[in-house]
Amino acid sequence: MTSAPDHAVVPAWVVPAHRQVVELHYLTYRLVEAVGDIEAGGRLAAVEWVVGGRRAPVTHRSDTATWEQVRAESWVALCVAADGAAPTDRDWTRLGVNAQPAVVEDIDWAYGAWRMLAWLLGVRPDPPVELPERYPDGSLVGGPRYVARSDSASPVWQAAQARRRERARADARRHWRHVRGLADR
Repeated sequence: MTSAPDHAVVPAWVVPAHRQVVELHYLTYRLVEAVGDIEAGGRLAAVEWVVGGRRAPVTHRSDTATWEQVRAESWVALCVAADGAAPTDRDWTRLGVNAQPAVVEDIDWAYGAWRMLAWLLGVRPDPPVELPERYPDGSLVGGPRYVARSDSASPVWQAAQARRRERARADARRHWRHVRGLADR
């Protein structure tokens, strides 16, 4: 990780609470470390761009993660994740940022980046990784419950991963069609 998560600088435009962003940053980091999941890598790259000053996850912009830049990056990531058409010149004008094409073409990575950015922007209310329930004092309800185990050789693991990817692609295509429809009005 780029910095101590508890001291992350979360921009004011980010919709979820600071504690949730920090917790999701940590959980995503652990998923990448424990499982090596590509989608989780996209999520981690997205949150580290927003709170850690890294480069953008799909276009590799080096610009600061402002609301406008993140909105544009989210759209590019969704276009890649949905295997849809890239943003048009009209889209870039509406987004109010300089055009920057995707340099990452991996659908799983782009989906992870889009899900994280959409959550940070408040477009999606559901976090891309389930957050544990907490009491008002911050303690876990029911205690710790996260266990990540990867057995990529297992047919059960492979089937579960294939189903997850199918759901993610359907989700991306559905959202891309919706946003593209709104933009084309």
